[in-house]
Amino acid sequence: MTTAYSEILNLLDDYFDLLYKCDVELINQLFLPNANVCNVSGDVAVIIDMDQFHERIASRISPESQNKNRDDRILSIDITCPTIALAKVDLLILPGGRYTDYLSLLKVAGNWKIASKVFHLKVEDQ
Repeated sequence: MTTAYSEILNLLDDYFDLLYKCDVELINQLFLPNANVCNVSGDVAVIIDMDQFHERIASRISPESQNKNRDDRILSIDITCPTIALAKVDLLILPGGRYTDYLSLLKVAGNWKIASKVFHLKVEDQ
């Protein structure tokens, strides 16, 4: 296992913790300050900045506090070069739905950071 791969695995573990615990302190550790979070709602692209993402996570009731089962998986990691990678992950955050996230990663000043998150929420049949 390469060092870059191992470092990205650690980042993804922390990312899963952020979402399961709604730990807003991890946002600044994991994301670049000018990162964005994107998805499509209806036919409209929705793009939020880190302040808005912070507010969104802070306003959630954490799955951890509700004793929800944790279910997150790394689907792929593509390391293009020593400073660029893409991770695809799958996780359950809200009841009845699964998220697929594409995380663009940059290694800046020796640390892997999330430059952008593009996600899709698939509502599961209940």
